[in-house]
Amino acid sequence: MTYEIEKNIPLPERNPNCGRSKYPLSRMEIGDSFLIPEFGGSKQPQMHSSAHRLGIKVSCRVTEEGLRVWRVK
Repeated sequence: MTYEIEKNIPLPERNPNCGRSKYPLSRMEIGDSFLIPEFGGSKQPQMHSSAHRLGIKVSCRVTEEGLRVWRVK
């Protein structure tokens, strides 16, 4: 497959919901945690990349209740 390069295509306005996480990472303090009860196994890498963008570190553990995410730094 080849891709055509196009010039002079204007960039649309930013969507206000773009980049917002449904998880409360930006409001967390070190030691805080939250539970994702409907954990299906695919949220862990997303959680780490979202935290990285915010400049924080999280640790995730699968528990009997679901996926628990802690802010560690």
